[in-house]
Amino acid sequence: MKWKSWLGGAAAAAVCACLVLAVVLPGPGVTKASFDQIEDGMSFEQVNAVLGRPPDGIQVKGKAPPRNGLNEAPLRKDPKEVCYYWKGDQGIAYVAFSSDIRVKYKDWKEQPTTFLDRARAWLYFP
Repeated sequence: MKWKSWLGGAAAAAVCACLVLAVVLPGPGVTKASFDQIEDGMSFEQVNAVLGRPPDGIQVKGKAPPRNGLNEAPLRKDPKEVCYYWKGDQGIAYVAFSSDIRVKYKDWKEQPTTFLDRARAWLYFP
């Protein structure tokens, strides 16, 4: 009888450990490592494949990027270029595309996160 309660406690501890690791460890997708794989001249589809999903938004020339305490993405003077952004746990990837829909330049802005921020994101709380 004693071994059943010990086994139940060990199982509960293992489940808790897995949940903590899922929240703490970064997942695939928009990371600095995946951002570094983007090269000038890549197509929009290739960038989506590298980052693992479509962009979170678009920044058109003359309009500011999202204001959430992060630095602004660089705005260039070419009216034909469009800058898309992808938000990740570690930061935001800004990628500008020229008129032929090829990467013209890219920028990474660090986004500090706390354990509580990662837990909220993992649990889908705003």
